[in-house]
Amino acid sequence: MNFYKKYYTEPGSNGLQDYLAYKIKNLKNFVKAVNTKPAFYSGIRKNTYTVDQQKAQMIQSFVKFKQIYNKAQFPDIYFVIGAFNSGGTSTDAGLLIGLDQSARTEEVPVKELTLWQQNNFTDLKELPNLIAHELIHFNQGGLAGDTTLLAGAITEGMADFIGELISGKTANERLFVWAKGKEKQVWADFEKEMYLNKSRNWIANSDQETVDKPADLGYWVGYQICKAYYNQSTDKTKAVNDILNIKNYKEFYEKSGAGQLFN
Repeated sequence: MNFYKKYYTEPGSNGLQDYLAYKIKNLKNFVKAVNTKPAFYSGIRKNTYTVDQQKAQMIQSFVKFKQIYNKAQFPDIYFVIGAFNSGGTSTDAGLLIGLDQSARTEEVPVKELTLWQQNNFTDLKELPNLIAHELIHFNQGGLAGDTTLLAGAITEGMADFIGELISGKTANERLFVWAKGKEKQVWADFEKEMYLNKSRNWIANSDQETVDKPADLGYWVGYQICKAYYNQSTDKTKAVNDILNIKNYKEFYEKSGAGQLFN
């Protein structure tokens, strides 16, 4: 553990320090993750050096975001190696991207990963979509505080939806593939819990991932709500501003008309 401390964490960037504090919690967790997945971490190493090749795509998304949201803010971006417990987050330091979850190519071995990890190990070429998603999170300072499932789903869903607007694709495409043909059931299940202070079954529920059903379906629902609001708005620029500055989530949901789409 002292080796990782001396050569990785102590000389690390401000972004790495935040990532360690917010996502990994303590160095033992990181060391355990690396030591139990040696082939995986060795396999992604060369891919982590290719991030700069996608810089132009990321900047293109930033430009597009500024065009549709004039209050856009652009933070520093830190690429770190984590314990496969967070693909991305944002703090005051900037966007913190867990590159270990976004460096997939065919030659990287995945047998050491859990089912959820295998399903959420995204292709390296999709990294710009993740950056776009996290950029939206960084710009959510105008949102009202709310602990309901509805608020949580919309908060994540808008990052997928607006991220798609500016990058061309969501950061959670697999959810949309799975949900096709199952929309009404997912919506019915969501409506039972949407106004409860309970996101447990919909967001950050990796332990509920099964072969037949993915975790994090709250992202998909939130995306549909934001998309419905955007589509029914005549002023698209205002719609983006409305989405990023929601003050009443129930009212926003009702205005979106999303509830009628799948009932």
